Amino acid sequence: MHRRAFIFFFFGFCLLTVDNLIGRPQEVYDPNTDLSSCVVESGKEFLGRKYRSKAPDGTVMDCSGFVRYVAQIASGIRLNSDAQQIADQILKVPFSEVLPGDLLFFEGRKAGTKKVGHVAMISDIGPNGIEMLHSCSRGIIVEKYPNEYYQKRFLSAGRFLPRGKNLQNQSVKEKSNESFSAASTKTNHVKIKAVGDIMLGTDYPHSGYLPPDDAIGSFDSVKPYLLDAHLVFGNLEGCLLSSQTPVAKKCNDPQKCYAFRSPDRYSSILAKAGFNLMSIANNHIFDFGQIGVNNTIACLSKESIHFAGVLSIPFVVFNIEKIRVGFCAFSPNHGTVSITDYANAKRIIEKLNQQCDLVIVSFHGGGEGDAFRYLSNGVEIYLGENRGNLKEFAYLAIDAGADLILGHGPHIPRSLEIYKNKPVCYSLGNFATYGRFSLIGLKGLAPLLDLELTEKGDFVSGKIISFRQEGEGRPVLDSSQMAARIIKETSEHDFPNGQIRIDLNGNLYMFLF
Repeated sequence: MHRRAFIFFFFGFCLLTVDNLIGRPQEVYDPNTDLSSCVVESGKEFLGRKYRSKAPDGTVMDCSGFVRYVAQIASGIRLNSDAQQIADQILKVPFSEVLPGDLLFFEGRKAGTKKVGHVAMISDIGPNGIEMLHSCSRGIIVEKYPNEYYQKRFLSAGRFLPRGKNLQNQSVKEKSNESFSAASTKTNHVKIKAVGDIMLGTDYPHSGYLPPDDAIGSFDSVKPYLLDAHLVFGNLEGCLLSSQTPVAKKCNDPQKCYAFRSPDRYSSILAKAGFNLMSIANNHIFDFGQIGVNNTIACLSKESIHFAGVLSIPFVVFNIEKIRVGFCAFSPNHGTVSITDYANAKRIIEKLNQQCDLVIVSFHGGGEGDAFRYLSNGVEIYLGENRGNLKEFAYLAIDAGADLILGHGPHIPRSLEIYKNKPVCYSLGNFATYGRFSLIGLKGLAPLLDLELTEKGDFVSGKIISFRQEGEGRPVLDSSQMAARIIKETSEHDFPNGQIRIDLNGNLYMFLF
């Protein structure tokens, strides 16, 4: 097993106990709730390298370059360019309260100047003292602290990682200087789980495209991750229709026609998995004409699954406990609510905002496949069709009152951002698409977005749980966390100065600078 994978596996079952060196009460830290283990273990990957060696991106890893590079790759946090600037940038903490992942600042080689000339990262704290990870003239090493050389040069300690438990004990002044928001859990917050395209199997052009277990086990690996949510969202690709209604879309060769018609009974599989909110605004909902649409509406209604997106049902309003929720969905496709008609979209969202506490907007838009991995700054054209200007649409929607934007359609994961404290997901890719979808490369990744919002829709916390599609198209947990890594990379590319930060475990943090 790869070294890093083993470390994460081990930490998943253990808690790291840290004793204060000067009598501080023992505390227990869970690395799954903060970034410390991720940052420290990423730094240890460079042990043994020479001082001022180059990182993969060309960064010169002197003391500050090393710390800055590790912070960036492991958490998305951007620190300043030299040790003094880093010390000025981050939150000061007393030495008696330092934790793994915190930074120690020292004078340079000329002691007595009181100017920061060296920075090290705390990699561990134990009964025998601190271990600090740093780049020095002896290379990138771990050594004990205090020691004679560094103790007389010590200046201060600081924290750049979000620590939810510690933030609760900070003064108002300290909180105002904190760079990142900490995750919290409140009873009046809304928990939302969201995935991309779902098509559990189709009997067109023949029943060979239905799964052998009749889709019963489609979500066996996923159900444990959906149980604690108020809302579970997905995009229903195709219609629910048991009758042998002729295909409505134009196909020169029926055997090569991508038309999706799932049996009525599959709606109960969705409901049992926890799905209670679906978009039906996409390019396959009308594959079997209005008959297919009407039957889909009937099937979802029978299972108490909320939905919207066709012209006859552009939005839906419902309650989650005491919270009034409005949902609307858009696409560039025939019979659906248009993603390019901004005046109509604004009118719908503003109306929902007047009636509801929380407004969720879904769109099926953007070009398809790896060529559209990164967002365009304008309209995306695919197969000659206007698939929408997604950034423009998302900002218009939030300005009109939307609290959450959930995108799908490109069949690959795309970036995340925060706009006015509201999360925007530009594509959740494929999730459970049996038999008829290409699962090559990025198309086989199946992210599950786990969000916590306030009752007014502001971002509180989030996580990307990485699945991949196995076999003909069943989501299974992906230990490599590739979906999270891809969304992290695309988000940093598309929004280099954005508010969202994603660590290697898929945790989402909001940057407050």
